Amino acid sequence: MNNKTKWAIFCRPEVFDKCRNREGFAELVCLARCINALTFLYSAVCDLKGDEPSRIRDRMNFYFFNAAILYEALNLVGRMNAVFKTDVAFQKSMRPLLKNKTARTIHSLHLKNVRHNAVNHFFADAFSEVVKNAPTETCVFLKATGTINKDVHFEFADRMAVKILVGDPEGEDFRTRLDNVLVEIGEFNNQFVTQATEFLVAKLYEWGFEREESQVSRR
Repeated sequence: MNNKTKWAIFCRPEVFDKCRNREGFAELVCLARCINALTFLYSAVCDLKGDEPSRIRDRMNFYFFNAAILYEALNLVGRMNAVFKTDVAFQKSMRPLLKNKTARTIHSLHLKNVRHNAVNHFFADAFSEVVKNAPTETCVFLKATGTINKDVHFEFADRMAVKILVGDPEGEDFRTRLDNVLVEIGEFNNQFVTQATEFLVAKLYEWGFEREESQVSRR
């Protein structure tokens, strides 16, 4: 039998009454929602391996959605700076994310295009351009194992989304560029979640929240 610690950070009613009217609390809630989305994406596909069409689809779409959420996350941090510009915890944990060279590169060159054209919105014009520039060759539009929807991968569509993400796939350095972008997105996801969580927890304790622990027995 193994014991695992279950814990929570909470506040009493009188503390919550103060916090919900405090400047910056809504931003903390919004940031927490962003962390949940990033963590969900990672936990949903981190162990997915194999070359089945559905596994390849899930790994590719992890990066697309991760990129889109990170784009919004960086914008959120930028807006939060107006509220927390004199806050020590924010300047230590969150402000460096905006100055991070890798983050700025990912944000400006890749995330915006994917977020606008292939994830949060679906604009045919963006796909029309990359499709017209694709080489004339056999077009594998869909791959699947069986007939169940969850096992289907519309491969061609995701390949075109990759072109939006990193550009022309015909260049000799395409695979290197793609691998670099995917690694950067994954690493920055982890960095963002870690530093944002540190900031959130520090502010919650500062504003009167408490930690509660209990033991959960597992057989």
